[in-house]
Order: sequence, then C-alpha cells, then structure tokens
Amino acid sequence: MIGDFERLLEAADLHDVELGPQRGAALGAAKAARVALLRAFATRPRVLLLDEVDAALDDESARAVGRLTKSLVDDRMACLRIRHRAADGVACGTFSLRDGALSYASRADADGEGTRS
Repeated sequence: MIGDFERLLEAADLHDVELGPQRGAALGAAKAARVALLRAFATRPRVLLLDEVDAALDDESARAVGRLTKSLVDDRMACLRIRHRAADGVACGTFSLRDGALSYASRADADGEGTRS
C-alpha cells in the first residue's frame, strides 16, 4: 500500500509534500485539491463522485486536476466529475440538464450534439 501511495504522490506531482497530522494545513489550494483527490483514489472505489473538485482553482491547476483524474481512473472505476467550467477535454462525455431534461453527449460525437435521455 505504501508503494501505491508513493506512486499516487508522484503522479500528482506531490512528491515534495509532507503528509501527516496537520501537514495539509500549509498546502495551497491546488496541492490541497490534489491531496484530497489522492485520498479518494487511494480507497480504490468502484464509483467516485467528484463534485466541483476544481471550483476554487485557477485554470492551470484545474487542468492539472483533470489530467490527474483521467490518469487515475481505470476500467474498474466509474468517475462522475461535476463542474461548471467549460469542457476541458478530459471527460468521455457530458451530461447536461436543460429545461428539466437530462441529456448526454459523448466526446466521440463529432458535432457534440448527440444526446441520450
């Protein structure tokens, strides 16, 4: 397990972060978000719901969190990332709620208009 966690820290570019009681209090928003994300992935959930994980981050940090999320999701996990930012190209598809109807557009849809209700 320690080897797995060290691999996660390296993937998140957090190899220099000292973790433990009260260590996280000194982290900036971007590093704190990545540490929180790693904690979630370390449990190896089957389904992971990320609600506004990048809301408080600048655009560059939000892209880094998106890339990290994509790199950590595997075929044994479903990840639903809720965000109100513009699409960043990380998602396999996008759900939209308009006028009370939920639709889905796959990233593979060339025109971005393919929907399923």
